Amino acid sequence: MRQVARAGQQPRRRLRTGRRGPGVGVGGVKQGTIEAGVQETETAAAWFASSGDVAGRAEAEHQLGALYKAMGRQGDSASAYRLAIELFEIEDDAHGIGKASHGLANTLRNMGQMAEARVMLDRARENLGRAGNRAGVAWCANGLGELARVEEDFDTAERCYHDAQATLTRLGSSDAIIPGINLALTWLQRGEYTSARDALTTFLEQAQAGRRKGYEAAISTQLLPCLAADEAWADFDPLLSRATSLLDETRMRDKDIAWAAEHAGDLADQHGDRERAQAVWAIAAAQWTALGREADAQRVRQQIDRAEP
Repeated sequence: MRQVARAGQQPRRRLRTGRRGPGVGVGGVKQGTIEAGVQETETAAAWFASSGDVAGRAEAEHQLGALYKAMGRQGDSASAYRLAIELFEIEDDAHGIGKASHGLANTLRNMGQMAEARVMLDRARENLGRAGNRAGVAWCANGLGELARVEEDFDTAERCYHDAQATLTRLGSSDAIIPGINLALTWLQRGEYTSARDALTTFLEQAQAGRRKGYEAAISTQLLPCLAADEAWADFDPLLSRATSLLDETRMRDKDIAWAAEHAGDLADQHGDRERAQAVWAIAAAQWTALGREADAQRVRQQIDRAEP
């Protein structure tokens, strides 16, 4: 339930409304304060609604979509994005429609609704292109890569990620790290552990230098399969501890985190290390549960039960 602002209580600051790409890298996630970000943005959305500020409310709902998604509240995320799209349509804001459609596409992908996700990506690309937002169009390419990776069309996924990363790098965006991470995850799914490890290690250093704890939490978890594949337990153990701590702190929830943790557990189990397998499977089960993917969570819990001595 959203917190309702007191009557006449104006938000402490107006939400950013700059003409950026779709809302990637939520500020609260980067700094480990996502729950505080949700509370502040919910209060802002309520105030904008009560004051009749359609544009301000649209931006607030768009940011809530991103925050809820990062928390694993996919249904709330989809609802917020849909409302944002409606509000941006009232304003005839092509850029806003595009970025909210893009955000909704990512949420739908997390929910397994691939057909509608693709429709939303097409709508996002059309509107962002009409608005002249090259970064936004690049994020749509990244989104198409995500869909291709889910479908295990890895060649298409790599091409889309390369295109997105190249455009964002040319534009000087610090978030060019995201399609780079996704490209590394494609290699990880292919079983190309050395390439994935090299890339993810570089991105982890960048996240740590930028104090982007949400990214650090995700990348630390995604590195675990690479280390488990090589039985590099001296590196695996401290990274597992750090990932667990960061995931608790940031409340970061994502299906790629869940998949990587589960895969790391599978690899540890294959090497006969049941204790480490159970530890990393526990992360996967918690992630799947938080994402509302109970069937996946149950599968992992069954693995944990079978691995017990």
